[in-house]
Amino acid sequence: MLRRGDHSVLRRGDHSVLRRGGHVVLLGHVASPHRPLRALQHLLERFPAVVGTRRPADRQTRQVVPLLRAAGFTVLYRRRTRGGIIERVTAAN
Repeated sequence: MLRRGDHSVLRRGDHSVLRRGGHVVLLGHVASPHRPLRALQHLLERFPAVVGTRRPADRQTRQVVPLLRAAGFTVLYRRRTRGGIIERVTAAN
């Protein structure tokens, strides 16, 4: 999910692969709740050459939890680390 640009395709795919009551665990970069870090993340997205080779769909400021909830998942666990830029989410369908 973290490298894909079209999240709707992934959401449909997750539901079709998971068993009823199954869990999906996601880990990746998300928008920091701290303004200075979030500003740096936006700069990294605008100027990917600064950090070397990155794929166009690699986003630092995505919001994963709203996408999961919109897809019908129930968020069971959510934890942020490293200034809030890394998030681990466990969700059930």
